[in-house]
Amino acid sequence: MAGACKVKLLIDDVRSIDTEKIKLSQEIQVPVQVNLSGHWQASSEDVWRALQGSISAIEGPARVGMEDPENAGYIIYFAKLLGPDEQTESAPVLLNIPQSGCLNLIVSRIDSAMKASTGKRVRSASPDSRSETPVGKKIKSEVDALSAGELLWISEVAENTPGFNEFKQNQHRRLCNAERVKQWNYAASFSRAYYKTHWPADIELSGGKMIKKNAIEAALSMKTTMLSQAINMARIIGIYTQGSHRAAEVVERVSLTDTHPTASSDLVSFLTQWEKDHPVVVYNSL
Repeated sequence: MAGACKVKLLIDDVRSIDTEKIKLSQEIQVPVQVNLSGHWQASSEDVWRALQGSISAIEGPARVGMEDPENAGYIIYFAKLLGPDEQTESAPVLLNIPQSGCLNLIVSRIDSAMKASTGKRVRSASPDSRSETPVGKKIKSEVDALSAGELLWISEVAENTPGFNEFKQNQHRRLCNAERVKQWNYAASFSRAYYKTHWPADIELSGGKMIKKNAIEAALSMKTTMLSQAINMARIIGIYTQGSHRAAEVVERVSLTDTHPTASSDLVSFLTQWEKDHPVVVYNSL
C-alpha cells in the first residue's frame, strides 16, 4: 500500500562543539509505503529532498542520519553534504515512521578526510531549481496530503473491511470480467461508505474534518483515474444487471471468466458504449 503523508522532522544539529546543539522542527510531505510488519516507511531520498526544499534546509558540510532503531546508540547516515558546491553523497535507506508521525534526524560534522572521500555524487539543486524537478513539484503540489494519523486510520479501516485481502491480491493480476467487476464493486462500496464522512476526533487532521477522495485512494492504493473509473463502472453495472433496466447482454459480458490482455479495457469500452446506446431517463414528478 502506498500514499503520501505529513511527517514532522525533529532535527538535532550537533555540529558545533562550542555551543549547545541546535534543535529544529520541520513538517514535510513525503510518499510512504507499508512493509510486511505493518510499519509505515519513507525513502530517505524523499525525506532528504523534502527537507532540502524547506525553509529548514541543511547547509554543508554535514552528515545527516538517524538512530539505528535496532541498535541503540548507533547512527545510520543516509546523506552527506560535502561543501560549498552543495554536492551530496547518498546511501538510500527506508526510514520507519512512528505512529507519532515524527522522525528524529541527526546532523553531524564532516572532517577534512571525509570531504575528500570519493563515491557517486548527486548534485543538490538550489531551492529555486529544485522546485522545478518532478519530485519537487510533487512535494509542492501535495497540499491535500494526509497526516500520518489519517493515513494509518483509513488504511486500518480498509484492511478490516470484508473483501480487502482479495481486493489487494487481485490488484496486480490479469483478471477476467467477473473478477474485475468484484474489484470495481469493492472500491466503489468502500468509497461510498467513507467518502465525505468525518475523521475520528482523536487524530491529527491535515485539513478539514471530512474524508476526501485522496484518503480513499491512499487506503486502496489506487490512482485518481482508477478509483473514478471503478466508481463509474460499478454504477453502470448496477443499472444494467438488475431491476427494470436489466440487460441480458450486460449480465453475460460481466460474467465472462476468460482472461486476455485487453479484457479490462474492452469491458470498460463495452459498458461505456452500452450506457450511451441505452440511456436511462429519470423523470422528476411535479
